[in-house]
Amino acid sequence: MNYKILFIILTFSFVDFAMGQTIEELEAQLKSMSACKISLDHNACDLNILDPDIRDILIRINNFNTNNFDAETPRTDNSLATEQVNYFTGSISNADGKKVDIFGQGTWQFASEYFGLHFEDVIGIMNSDRTASIYINGYVHYATLIDGDVITSTGEIRNVVQIISEGSVLKLDDGTLLEFSSYDKFDTGWWLPPYRVIVDYSSMDMWNISEGKKVWIQSIVQ
Repeated sequence: MNYKILFIILTFSFVDFAMGQTIEELEAQLKSMSACKISLDHNACDLNILDPDIRDILIRINNFNTNNFDAETPRTDNSLATEQVNYFTGSISNADGKKVDIFGQGTWQFASEYFGLHFEDVIGIMNSDRTASIYINGYVHYATLIDGDVITSTGEIRNVVQIISEGSVLKLDDGTLLEFSSYDKFDTGWWLPPYRVIVDYSSMDMWNISEGKKVWIQSIVQ
C-alpha cells in the first residue's frame, strides 16, 4: 500500500472518528494529525489524542517515508540554507525512470529513479545553469537539465518560525512579519512551523517548499 492510498484512508478515518467531537477537540486532533504526518517526533504531534486506527495509519506513513529516504532525498527542513535563489515551478508531465518532464520547464535527468505520480507539483531551485534541486512532496531530487529551457524567478529562502493570529501573520527567522489575507490563512494557519519557504518580494508570493503551494503576501513588516 503506498503513501497516497494511506493518506486517503487517513482522511476517511478521521471523518468517521470526528463524529460527536467538540470543535476544540477536532482542532487539537487536526493539528496533531498534520504534525504527525510531517514527523512523529514533531513537538505538536500527540498520538495519544487520536483514534487507534488513525495512529496506526500515521505510524505506517512515517515508516513509509523513512524506508523511502536515501542519501539523495533528504527532508526539506534540513537541506537548505537561507539565501537568494533562482527558482521555477511546474508539474510533472511524464516520468520514465530517472528521466522526468516538467510542464514548461524542460526535461530533467534525476540522480535517482523517480517513483512518484504524474502531475505532482514541483519547485525547482537552480544550483547552476543546468542543475537544480527539485522538491516534490517535501523530498529533494538532484537533477540535470537535458532538454528544453527553464523560466526562473528570484526569491529568498527563509524559515517560518511562528504563526500569529491564526495564520494571518507569519514570522520569519530574520524577524520579518508577513501578513496574509483571510483566504490564504486557511493554508498558513495549518502549516506547522518550522518550515522552509521561498519568499519572492518582487511578486509578493510565498511558496511553502514542502507543500508545493503558493500564497500571496498582503503586506510586509520589518
